[in-house]
Amino acid sequence: MTLAEMLVATAIMGMMAAALSTIALAVQMAHEYAADQGVMAQHARVIIERIQRAFAGATASESFPGAQVITYNDSTYTFPQAIAIWRPETIALDPDGSPRIEELRFFASDPDEPNRLLEFQATGDTRPAPTTAAGWRDLVEALLDDDDVEKIDLTDLIAAPKLVAGGERSYSTLRFEMRVRPDAAEVADMRDGLKSWTSLRWPQRSYGLHSGTRQSWIAFQFQVAPNAAAAKQSSVDVEAAPFFGSASLYYTLNQ
Repeated sequence: MTLAEMLVATAIMGMMAAALSTIALAVQMAHEYAADQGVMAQHARVIIERIQRAFAGATASESFPGAQVITYNDSTYTFPQAIAIWRPETIALDPDGSPRIEELRFFASDPDEPNRLLEFQATGDTRPAPTTAAGWRDLVEALLDDDDVEKIDLTDLIAAPKLVAGGERSYSTLRFEMRVRPDAAEVADMRDGLKSWTSLRWPQRSYGLHSGTRQSWIAFQFQVAPNAAAAKQSSVDVEAAPFFGSASLYYTLNQ
């Protein structure tokens, strides 16, 4: 083999080695990405299933439609990132009225570490549930601070960016929404004679002469980061993935 042939062969082998190295690196990166996506999907699946299961078995009445979304405020921004679901361990003490605190199951972001999503229930607290938005916020904060309330850490991967660039406050990307049909205002107008029974917004027109089927619907969304460090970044990590969930509850409303 001549010197020229040896040089050409060496160059070709070098290019092949570089190509194989690039392929190996790409395979490794793809494996790591797929592993991260799998972990994120598993965390999201647990969150969605636990919230859906809790709401599917909730108790509901005319005055309390199965759940209450708790909204936090910061300046002009609102953050509906907690929910209380009427889910007693056995039978509700007053199923036709309102829940006691011990009958409520909460899903809420940890204010101190908003990338953490917690599930908890204040067993043994027989006080009635709050009736104002401020009362609900105060209750959630008090229960989160209470060491006697057992809390389940569902995940620490919820993306929780800064409210504003360079700011100090971070908020979870978890958001809850709730819709009731017919809603409380409609039912109140019907009770006061301002609306007719048949004009209420019944889901699929499901009503009779003396009763109808009321629907409570919740929806929620959040973004999951590949790891806890990424979840705490000042902006949402580029690899964070959005997830969505919803659940419905149907129950009888009497005229």
